[in-house]
Amino acid sequence: MSCVPTPLLRGAQARIFLVVIFVAIGLGLWASTGPEVFALIGPFAGLGFLIFIYRPLRDRGLCVDLHQHGLVVRRGLGRIEITLFEDVDEVWMDLDVVGGAVTVARALRLVLHGGGARRVPATLSHADQLLREVILHCSYPLQAQATSALRAGDTLTFGDVQIDEIGIRRRRWSARWDELSLVRFMRGRLHLFRRQRILPWRTIRLDRVPHPTVFAKLVRDHAKKLEDDERFGMIR
Repeated sequence: MSCVPTPLLRGAQARIFLVVIFVAIGLGLWASTGPEVFALIGPFAGLGFLIFIYRPLRDRGLCVDLHQHGLVVRRGLGRIEITLFEDVDEVWMDLDVVGGAVTVARALRLVLHGGGARRVPATLSHADQLLREVILHCSYPLQAQATSALRAGDTLTFGDVQIDEIGIRRRRWSARWDELSLVRFMRGRLHLFRRQRILPWRTIRLDRVPHPTVFAKLVRDHAKKLEDDERFGMIR
């Protein structure tokens, strides 16, 4: 399967919508402030559009070929990068929340065993299938190994977060699984509650841990009380 950039207009839809919102606000304030309002809103709208349009423009010359054992990434003037799935050490997700509820992956960052990294953007055609295949080959096989390791009494480290059969911890805090009154996945984050269930006691961003699909699976297996408001399929 070969994945090429989506049409620029489609990839920039959300960015164009942002500019439209700014313009609508300006028109709404026109009656009370006059055209001077655009002297303030115009630069912010323009800057916001340029910032958000950067990624679709950057990926225009990118093409990713999905093969059985890895990826072939072609960038512009014949620059080719070959990444074998077996060479990937860590998978990181660039996550974003759309509509206040649905979490989507903007890109995957693949860290290789020998150093270096590869970025696989979601601004390509068939991006959902592409990202799913990468996770299937690079993260999914680790789930059974991670589960067995925890059962054997090992401690697993995901970035600066550690998990074992007893609990979950970070540098400045720790909690046993049976101490947590609620564990909630929502908007690309893991929220931990102790005692009350209104304000989270601790929050972990899933884009700040490697192999977030494996991390999420282990947490789900050990949480005593779980709420899963996450509608992002690839995080499962």
